[in-house]
Amino acid sequence: ADSRVEFLTDLGLVSAPSVTELSTDESSFYFTMSFEEVGKLTSDILLSYADDAAAQERTLAQPWAQTMQQVTEGRVATVNGTELIAAVSPPTVLSLTWGIDAYREARAAAVK
Repeated sequence: ADSRVEFLTDLGLVSAPSVTELSTDESSFYFTMSFEEVGKLTSDILLSYADDAAAQERTLAQPWAQTMQQVTEGRVATVNGTELIAAVSPPTVLSLTWGIDAYREARAAAVK
C-alpha cells in the first residue's frame, strides 16, 4: 500500500521474494524487523532513502547494514534528498515527472 513501492513496480522493479517471506503481516504499509534479521533481506538491489548523502553513508556504515550483501557488494540505489523522496510519497502528476530521472539513475547505478 506504499506509493513508493507502486512507483518502483511501475518502473519495472519487482519486490524480492525475501520481503514477502519475512513479512510479519503487521501492516499493509510496512513491517518491522530487528537489526539482526536484515541480512536475510536478499535482493538484486537495495533501494535506500536518506535526507542527504551524509545520512546515507552513516546508515550504510552501521554494523547491521554491513550484514546485507547488497550493501557490501555495492548494489544500493540511493535516493537522497527530502524533495526527491517526497516526489513519490505521495506522488502527483508533476512530482513524478520531476523526480523520475533521478530514480532511474539511482537504479542504473546499483545494477552496474
